[in-house]
Amino acid sequence: MAARCWPGLRCRILSKALGVGRIICIRSFLVWLVALGFISYAWAADGDNAKKYWDALVDWRDRAKSFVSDSGDLGMFPSTSQILSAGRLIAFRERDGVSQKAWSCSGVLISPTKFLTAAHCFCEDGEVYFVNASACKASPTFGKISYKLFFPAYGIYDVAGLPEINPKYVSPAIEIDATKDVADIGVATLSGSIPGAGTSIAAPKDDVRNLLVGFGSLAFKKGAEKIGFKSNIAHQEGAEIISGQPRPLEDSGSCPEAAADTMCIWYNSLPASSGPKQTTSLCPADSGSPLLAYGPSGVGSLIGLASYYAPSSVQNCDSTDNRRSYFVRLDRHSDWLKQFQSAENVSAPHRDCVEGIVGGPSEFDLNVDAGTLTLTAFDEERFGRPRPAVTIAGTPQPRCQSVSSTGIFACEVGKATVRISLSAGYGQITYCKDRR
Repeated sequence: MAARCWPGLRCRILSKALGVGRIICIRSFLVWLVALGFISYAWAADGDNAKKYWDALVDWRDRAKSFVSDSGDLGMFPSTSQILSAGRLIAFRERDGVSQKAWSCSGVLISPTKFLTAAHCFCEDGEVYFVNASACKASPTFGKISYKLFFPAYGIYDVAGLPEINPKYVSPAIEIDATKDVADIGVATLSGSIPGAGTSIAAPKDDVRNLLVGFGSLAFKKGAEKIGFKSNIAHQEGAEIISGQPRPLEDSGSCPEAAADTMCIWYNSLPASSGPKQTTSLCPADSGSPLLAYGPSGVGSLIGLASYYAPSSVQNCDSTDNRRSYFVRLDRHSDWLKQFQSAENVSAPHRDCVEGIVGGPSEFDLNVDAGTLTLTAFDEERFGRPRPAVTIAGTPQPRCQSVSSTGIFACEVGKATVRISLSAGYGQITYCKDRR
């Protein structure tokens, strides 16, 4: 992921395909159709009308809603419509006068203008890890890297000013001390505001539905051919994935590499006899992924943030049983975080969304009202492979933005029939409008 491999781990590094110096890990798990059964919705241009495609988006949204509320399912589901505060941070470095994507991370809104992610997403430069918050902010590159934020339900935002780094931050790639915090949390400020967006912070507890949300690379240990993917091949990062998780562990016996403020979840590829009980692990661009707890009210509270994984015996960052993902426990840093939070819990944004995954090559129409249409295009990860080409057109013509080399497209649309074309690979589509 961008969630750091444990210091000393022999990780494979790609300098171009996934960003300069980002460490490659693999999200490996068994594929279960009940948790990830979307190939029947990978549409091709076959002359079907726009209503069919709209109905498929609605059906996908309803499947995602059921998955989020199903406390017994620890599988995973690609979804953008259920946790609207989750987003993707993309870092850009200028080289030879050209701004180039360097890496990306995941994160979550904790207020209408504040985005929480891992501090190391701001405090690493290629293979250089700044040891702590002071070294990070004093580095010559700290103010020279620019960032954009992408939210499937809202679109693309610039980051205003410099990011805030927790003053206790210590790089988990350099030092882990069981008696000290790593405080791997940082905050970016949006150039605009997303009314009603944010997430409250709480302590972990029993009898809740724990969900991890990330935008990292997608890979499957086996069984992927049954749903149109390939096993043991990573896919480009950017699709939003929700996965059910057990309660994080905090005792030193279960989490031997823990810092004072981190907790862990063990990776398990073996399903229970009753259904998909396997867990997922962290991938490239999953750093900063929020871990949320949902109680009977159906409102999620933020309990953790993805930071690093262990042990060092894992080769090439492949997931294996007994691999542990580590999360910063956020209630331990509530005093620092409260300066960035809203005065009230605003974790239920006022937007209605539909969504789906489309397979390319394809072309199809959607009838939409005024709202936001976004798409993330991705394909199998091959060195130097570009993102699939996308066109979005309509009358009136949608006002669209894209972010170079990320597969991201975000359009403001009026009441129109919108035609979407995807040249290859896959596209995660989201359409949202304000509630009336």
